Amino acid sequence: MRSFWRSLRIWRVVLLLLARLWWDGQAFTYIGGITEQRRQRRSQRLAQWLVETLLALGSAFIKLGQLLSARPDILPAAWVEELARLQDRVPPFPFSQVEQRLEKELGPRCQEIVEIDAEPLGSASLAQVHRARLRSGRDVVLKVQRPGLEFLFRLDLVVMAQVAALLQRHPSWGRGRDWVAMAKECQRVLLRELDFRIEAEHAARFRQQFLEDPQIRIPAVVWELSSQRVL
Repeated sequence: MRSFWRSLRIWRVVLLLLARLWWDGQAFTYIGGITEQRRQRRSQRLAQWLVETLLALGSAFIKLGQLLSARPDILPAAWVEELARLQDRVPPFPFSQVEQRLEKELGPRCQEIVEIDAEPLGSASLAQVHRARLRSGRDVVLKVQRPGLEFLFRLDLVVMAQVAALLQRHPSWGRGRDWVAMAKECQRVLLRELDFRIEAEHAARFRQQFLEDPQIRIPAVVWELSSQRVL
């Protein structure tokens, strides 16, 4: 039932977006006549609405918006500019959920973490980071995945693929744009980013490459306190 309501909510947003795009493209909807300036104002207002809507839909769609903000080849400039705001507009999740995630992922090992700053250093679509101190006295930074993310991601990615197929078949919006390929690439990137072990391996290899360079310092991965959802 949760999947049904989630899908319904996403499709409602998609259909509303398509309806607004159609409406804004009709000359008769511009009282006093259509001008480029008026068209641009409407486009910017729609982009602002889209940003707020993506924030409300959650992590997968925030990440999608961030990816689209790097695609000026397929989106209007006003949209790219507004979507870029998603890079720093993600609200944090409660510290109590951070503690629950650590206990669930690390089990008894989380006792090695003796102090955690409740105020996050940063919050993103997939995770947020906190300063912490280990029993050994070592200062570290914890990256903790947002709770319930994987279930929503997999559901949202299915709907994204359906939306991409719809856009691809549209005679106007599908022309010159490979929405299906974009959805597949988005799915590939997002599912890999859900597994922090992959990021940990990349970070460790990167550190190893510069280990001998005194001018570059790269944090080490604390493997015993890392998992698929904690780094």
